[in-house]
Amino acid sequence: MIKKAYSSLKLLRPKQWIKNFAIFAAIIFSGNVFEPIILQKVVIGFFVFCGLSAAAYIINDFFDIKKDRLHPFKKFRPLAHGDISIPFALVIAIFLVVGSLILGFYVTPAFFALALIYMFVQLLYSTILKSIAVIDILAIASGYILRVYAGEAASGFHISVWLLLTTISVSLFLAIGKRRSELTL
Repeated sequence: MIKKAYSSLKLLRPKQWIKNFAIFAAIIFSGNVFEPIILQKVVIGFFVFCGLSAAAYIINDFFDIKKDRLHPFKKFRPLAHGDISIPFALVIAIFLVVGSLILGFYVTPAFFALALIYMFVQLLYSTILKSIAVIDILAIASGYILRVYAGEAASGFHISVWLLLTTISVSLFLAIGKRRSELTL
């Protein structure tokens, strides 16, 4: 029981949720981080993206299960290692997507639309885009950019052009770094 709970948590990749802090960019850089109502919406948005990104990781693991079993590190992921069954993992993913989108609907309509776009891009990435050079990097970078814009939509505060350019640059840098590290393995 404890092993299955640990494997389920590992399946969600909570270490990767740090990326979702990008949602707080608009509220932090506008100086309105201590506005309780706005902060509440952004915090809810953070948890929505944690759920969506966890579901996206599960879906990606599902599509990559055969390749992951041959990888020196990825073979220890719960799906590839057989610690979690595929139907159980897919039920978790569906629950996370549906629950997160329902919660995201109550933030703002624009936030909900961005959450849908994020999930759509993640599904496209898992199925098609990751096999197309350069496009896969742009798809990864778009995930970061969508998080920043989702924070803008949740808070109602606009980000500056400079913050947007910085976000795009850092996103591309991180995406290229991810691809490079995978190629060196």
